Amino acid sequence: MATCLFTKGRKKGCKDGISGVLNVYFINDLDPANITKDVNGIITAVTGSPSAYKYELRADAEFTQTITADKQTGTTVFEQKLAIALHQMDATSHKEIKLLAYSSPRIIVETNDGKYHYMGEIRACDMTSGSINSGKALTDFNGYNLEFTAMEGSYAPFLNAAPATIGFTVVAGV
Repeated sequence: MATCLFTKGRKKGCKDGISGVLNVYFINDLDPANITKDVNGIITAVTGSPSAYKYELRADAEFTQTITADKQTGTTVFEQKLAIALHQMDATSHKEIKLLAYSSPRIIVETNDGKYHYMGEIRACDMTSGSINSGKALTDFNGYNLEFTAMEGSYAPFLNAAPATIGFTVVAGV
């Protein structure tokens, strides 16, 4: 029988945290064998200089991880979800959004507090819904609403530094 004993307590913490998603980086493919982690499971390096395509965001994004445990089956899964809004439609974005819908990327989520999370480490991510919108009024939203989901056996690991620092080749948006 496996022993799953927790090892630490947790202090209450300060009230200096902030939330929100600043940028996301899409990676076409990255073999988990090319990822180096420290003893705490934090990603410290990647090999092969994989491209990470950076998408800058406004305030319209959310990253959540839902833990579902089933006592009867003895399973625990972590559903990782990312919802983003990309402002303004254009032909180039249409093409890239279609490719994102067809692919199964890995995604780095950069939050406003300077942390990086790696979504879909083992099983990759899928775009599970999306819409292309142009509202009624001149001030309504014009762009793309996209949702990506990954189902993993663990939480999305942190990166210990910015993607370029640990070995990704960051490709900025145009």
